[in-house]
Amino acid sequence: MEIAGRSFSERATDRRADADLEAMALEIVRHVPRMIKAYPTEVEFWHWFSGEIESIRRNARTFDERERLTARLIQALLDNGIKGEMVPAGISR
Repeated sequence: MEIAGRSFSERATDRRADADLEAMALEIVRHVPRMIKAYPTEVEFWHWFSGEIESIRRNARTFDERERLTARLIQALLDNGIKGEMVPAGISR
C-alpha cells in the first residue's frame, strides 16, 4: 500500500520497526537544540521532550533497545548544555 508517496507493507518486520525507531530517535536528537530555543519556558520544553522519549520507550521491542535509545536522547540533552541533574528522574530510567 502507498500513502502520500511512501510505501507501507501490510505487516512491519522487526528489522523495519527497529530502523524506524532508530530514525525517530535520530530525528529527536537533531531537534533538541532547536526545541530548547523554541520553547519559552523549561516546562514547555520538558513537556515536549518527555512525550518524545516516552514514545521511543513505549515502542522499543526490548529492554536493551529502550535503554540504549533513552541514553542517546539523554546524551543529546547533555550535549546541548542541559546539566544531568536537570533531567527529571522519571525520564532517565
